[in-house]
Formats: sequence, structure tokens, C-alpha cells
Amino acid sequence: MPAPFGWNPVDFWVPFLTLSAMALLMAVGVPIAMRRWNRSDHAERERVAAVLRSLAAELGGEFIGPRLVMGVSDDGDEYGPVPDYGTASVTASGLTVEVGVQVMGGPTGKCLRVLVPLPPGGTWTVTRLQARAFRWSRGAPSDLRTFRRCYRADGAELLSEDARTALLDLLRDATDVRLDDAGLTVWALRPRQRADPLISGVTSAAALVTYVRRTAAAAARMLHAA
Repeated sequence: MPAPFGWNPVDFWVPFLTLSAMALLMAVGVPIAMRRWNRSDHAERERVAAVLRSLAAELGGEFIGPRLVMGVSDDGDEYGPVPDYGTASVTASGLTVEVGVQVMGGPTGKCLRVLVPLPPGGTWTVTRLQARAFRWSRGAPSDLRTFRRCYRADGAELLSEDARTALLDLLRDATDVRLDDAGLTVWALRPRQRADPLISGVTSAAALVTYVRRTAAAAARMLHAA
């Protein structure tokens, strides 16, 4: 016998019980997952800070504790401030180099971030430089055509062959390389693709020395005063 007024109990109870079970699962599972994430994130921040502290000691620099910085969303919009992982401020090739981890920022999120600020009174050989999203690096490293296939730059022909070769060398392990008024920035050692509190690329101070020296050497070759 059909239910009165066309009401079917099955059409009500099945969705109701399903949604109730999902709500209960989320109410229990989400807080557990968040606590696990926060524990992992806290431990990872301490581990990365220890690596950067060791790097600063090895290169005779200093470690700057975590600071509040502006994060960048996948769409390029700023948000925050959010805490970073600390910074190793060291010297290589006669230049100051700041080494840390990009907090967020689309494809560069949680990468190792190596910045060579423009030294006081110095000027770059080119005013703007950025790695191409799709690059084809075949050809002689010193060849300007090879360089243009890997970088966009205003006045690329002003760069010496050594500078172009050094910049191409940076791209071997880098997600992105950019130069502007602030300095030369290299994002390297990209972590896992999925959301994860772990920063898999930052393993030890000894492994980071190569990236520091390589970035500083490239920056030194791009300075007019070099």
C-alpha cells in the first residue's frame, strides 16, 4: 500500500542516515587529522630550523629565527602574515645570501628559497630576468640562443658568457629563477606535489652548500662591479 500523500520513507531515511554518518565521520576525523598535521608541521619546522642553523654555522653566518611573512596563494594573491621556517644569512662569493623555505606560493610553495639581495651601491647587468615555464636547454651553455630558450631577460646580450652559463646551471635543480630590484632569487628542491607538512628537499646543511655557492657565483657574475 503506498504511503499517504506520496511520501516514501525510504527516500527520506536512506539520505538522512547517509548524511548523518558522513557528518559524524567528519566531526571525528577532521580534528584528528588537524592535530596530526599540526604535530608534523611543528616537528618539521624544528628540523628545518636546525638544518638552517647548521648551514649558518658551517658558512660562518648567522641564523635568524622564524619571522612573520606574507604568504602567496596558488592564484598569486598575498595572505597572512604567516610564520616562516627561519633564515640562514651567510656570505658566499663576497655577497650576502639568505637561505630559507618559501612558505607558500603556487609552484614554489615550500621550496628551498635562496636570495642574493642587491648589495648597496651595486647594479645588475640586466634589470629583469625570469626563467621560462617551458624551457629547452639544448645547445652550448654560452650561446645566447640557448639562454633565450630558458630565460626571459631585458638586455640578455649584456650578460657575459660566464654569467649566462652560471644562470643555466642554476636551472638544473630549480623550480624558478628570478631577478628584480630586490635581488636574485632561486627556488630549488621542490617538495612533494601533494599537500604535506614535510619539506623533503631540505635534508642537511652539507647538501645546501652547493645551492648557496652556485647562486652567489651567478649573482656575482651579473653585477656591474664584479
